Amino acid sequence: MLSRLYVALYDEQEIHYISATLSQSQIYKRTVQLTIYDKYQSRTVSGVVTRYKHGEFRLETVDPFSGGENWDWIKFQDILKAELSKEWAEDEMIDP
Repeated sequence: MLSRLYVALYDEQEIHYISATLSQSQIYKRTVQLTIYDKYQSRTVSGVVTRYKHGEFRLETVDPFSGGENWDWIKFQDILKAELSKEWAEDEMIDP
């Protein structure tokens, strides 16, 4: 699977950064923007991480047009990039 190749090419620091970003989204209920590997073209989604399970996490999203809520299970190995949304500020971070 090609997505595994992407993960193999990431260095340990990048994998740690992605993992930390997903954790911050879940802990602080902050929106994260993800670039996800797809067979034909990578795609970008935004949402809040709400759960983890065996190599996957649940991302809850809101449709900007209808306001409808949705969720999807995403595999860690398919994440190419993860960033907290622009609304996030470092001074808002509180150690749990």
